[in-house]
Amino acid sequence: MKNQYVGDINDYRKYDLLQIISEELNEKILVVWMLTQNDNKRDGGRIKYLNYPEKWKKYNKMLFDDLRNIVKSERSIKKIQEMPLFCNSDKFEFHSDYLENGKTEREIYFKNVYEKSENAKIVFFDPDNGIAPHEKTTNRNKFLFWNEIEDIWNSGKNILVFQYFPWFCNRENYTNNKIESQ
Repeated sequence: MKNQYVGDINDYRKYDLLQIISEELNEKILVVWMLTQNDNKRDGGRIKYLNYPEKWKKYNKMLFDDLRNIVKSERSIKKIQEMPLFCNSDKFEFHSDYLENGKTEREIYFKNVYEKSENAKIVFFDPDNGIAPHEKTTNRNKFLFWNEIEDIWNSGKNILVFQYFPWFCNRENYTNNKIESQ
């Protein structure tokens, strides 16, 4: 996750999903942003949905309005956490530190995640690029690793990882390959 992505169409879907999960399950959710530094790429520009309130507001009016205001002012995780959806609920806790590339920094980061997850039943991860395809991945801070998922799972938590399908793939084949590789 990067601050430059805040408020795009996928955020709208993701936060709506988190709201539904928190209401239906009535469980505490630790949101682990896996925040990385902004870059000069054009990612996060998918905000045209905000120009079509008649189409999108009907799904979650308050969320739509909040995201439109954030996109107009300051796109940041801090502003997301201040939205009524999150700040008026005792069902959410956040880990919003930046995740750096270094091994030691990553170990400290996940140690803090494990400690914060103590009071949560569900841990939601939002890595830039999803689950790492292998351990030798470059830009490691953009990925979540299987051993990190296993550590949280073994502590008795439910896990939700926000991951996009690569643009170039057949989704069914991609999913089956991921399952079979584990």
